[in-house]
Amino acid sequence: MLILRSVVASLAGLSVVAATVVCGPGLLDYVIVQRFKNGCAIALCLVGLEVADIVTDAPTLTIIVVSLALAVNRGEIGDE
Repeated sequence: MLILRSVVASLAGLSVVAATVVCGPGLLDYVIVQRFKNGCAIALCLVGLEVADIVTDAPTLTIIVVSLALAVNRGEIGDE
């Protein structure tokens, strides 16, 4: 079971990286990068806490998605 979870986690990470590479240039026009970096830093802290068994159910992927949603510059989208 542990191997299956590891494979699923690695595939999820790989898919996020692939999506970033494919969509990255277009996203840079609409995303405030500093806001997204802050959200990802919080998610990385939660990963560390989860590995150390301090936090058991960290919603890391949810935090990354929410930080991306909050990093969107709505003014840029409305200008088109």
